[in-house]
Amino acid sequence: MYPDDIPEEEAPTDIPSMLSLFCGVMGLMLKMKYISWLGALFCVSGLCNLKYSEMDFKQTVTTIMFSVMGLLMNYFGPAAQQQQ
Repeated sequence: MYPDDIPEEEAPTDIPSMLSLFCGVMGLMLKMKYISWLGALFCVSGLCNLKYSEMDFKQTVTTIMFSVMGLLMNYFGPAAQQQQ
């Protein structure tokens, strides 16, 4: 099967959005600020390259929420309060 033969329902997902989701979850779980920032950068990159006709609202909101929650928990969460 060649890339031109793939139906739109089976088209590959947006790579920056998937990396944003992965980095956001890892930054949230591992409590690493640089991974959370990487997820936020991938999120912005995914949103900039997003086509409205191909947008999946649930995936977009999920990637934004995980990247923002990763940053918030790293800077304002209980573990951040103990480090200061």
